[in-house]
Amino acid sequence: MRRTSSSALLVAAWALGTAASAATVATTTPAESPLSGTNGELTWQARGLYTTTATPTPAADGASAYNLRHRPEFGGDMSGVARLIINGGTLCSGALLGSGRHVLTAAHCVTDAFGQSTFASGTAQFPVTANANPYTGSFAGVAMQSVTVHPGWTGNITSVGNDLAIITLAAVAPASADRYALYTASDEIGQVGTKSGFGLTGTGATGDTLGNDWRRGQNTYEMTALDFWGDGESNPNILMYDFDNGTAGNDGFGFFFGAPFQNTGLGLNEVMSAPGDSGGPTFINGQLAGITSFGLRIAFNTGQSSDTDTFLNSTYGEFAGDTRVSGYSGWIMATIPEPGTWALWLAGLPLLGAIARRRRARAA
Repeated sequence: MRRTSSSALLVAAWALGTAASAATVATTTPAESPLSGTNGELTWQARGLYTTTATPTPAADGASAYNLRHRPEFGGDMSGVARLIINGGTLCSGALLGSGRHVLTAAHCVTDAFGQSTFASGTAQFPVTANANPYTGSFAGVAMQSVTVHPGWTGNITSVGNDLAIITLAAVAPASADRYALYTASDEIGQVGTKSGFGLTGTGATGDTLGNDWRRGQNTYEMTALDFWGDGESNPNILMYDFDNGTAGNDGFGFFFGAPFQNTGLGLNEVMSAPGDSGGPTFINGQLAGITSFGLRIAFNTGQSSDTDTFLNSTYGEFAGDTRVSGYSGWIMATIPEPGTWALWLAGLPLLGAIARRRRARAA
């Protein structure tokens, strides 16, 4: 039996319902109404993983085994993962694209429950400056200028998807912030991705009970939403994963889909999404493959579930979904008004990111 992380990255999003009444729709922050429903003999709950009540970041404890595994280095290869403060209160995450002026994030961070933009202002904060302890440092903030939401986004996270938005910054991000290429292959299922975001932290046994902090870790894409829901209509550009702890009883895919889908996780490296991680990236081979969208809990009508408890709170046995970047690379490129940069950030790490890494190497 593999051991699992005693303190896991949690990357989640609160799903947004299309059935909310107009009177309850927030005008400056996303709607906070969880989705729920039934699917045959199953009941489910979902949430889209932003937060409007971010709690203080826990103090870093240096180069502990936990930090070496789950906390990125300031100024390192995750320095282009942005902490997004939107409309003065909504906390999400995002990833800097090769242009240096655009951040890819989740649409539900900047819209209401019906998919209409609520964006007024915001700041993208990049963790670019390391202290003597590289696991602590400072951020460089860049104001947001505008937001472009994917035209297919309606507010339905779990099956319709299209949960993407591109933030245009008012100025170019610092050269020391990494830029990321797009993963354009369609072979994500079965691959291990590296996730990062600024969501709530905690343990898989107790859920997202601790403060928001910057984390990294891994999970495996195991199915698309089309196969997951089995309705012939759900969006195949939603990538599904679960939170494993090394046991068959808490293996979501094995529990609900049977032995062919049994996968008990990545041990200490396994992580999950939680509030604040919405819009955060998942990397395959260093390229952007997924954008954190929602968290999901499923149970049989009898109450049986792979989840360790009865709440949707990023505990072992829950599921989550990412927006599949490869399915939207055409839209992303068409939205960025700087075609001269396309070859750089589509084929590999862009020029500014490479320059920043060389500078860091010389400084070391």
